[in-house]
Amino acid sequence: MNQTLQTVTEWLEAHRDQTLLITKREMDDLDRVKLHLDNSEFQQLAESESIDDYTDGVALLLHGEGAVLNGGGEHPLPQDTFVISMAGLSDAHALGDSLELTTERASYTIMTEH
Repeated sequence: MNQTLQTVTEWLEAHRDQTLLITKREMDDLDRVKLHLDNSEFQQLAESESIDDYTDGVALLLHGEGAVLNGGGEHPLPQDTFVISMAGLSDAHALGDSLELTTERASYTIMTEH
């Protein structure tokens, strides 16, 4: 496993069974998700297997009960899984209670809820 993926794995393992706040920035779009992390895994997904029609290739799957947060309230997270495409992962930086990921499509900030 390369160092970048090792950083991600170690941070997620250290924050298992905690509630995470995930912010995804993609172009002019900002999405926020709240998720109680049960476990995580890297998985090779073909387009036909994609949970969200977004991922083709290696994906980080964050499993746990969660909700999409928006101005209208909270909406349950489909299949209790949040998927991050790891295609073009260029940076993963862990600092205490936060993890920042940068991929070719989006940037993510994952923080523990206090």
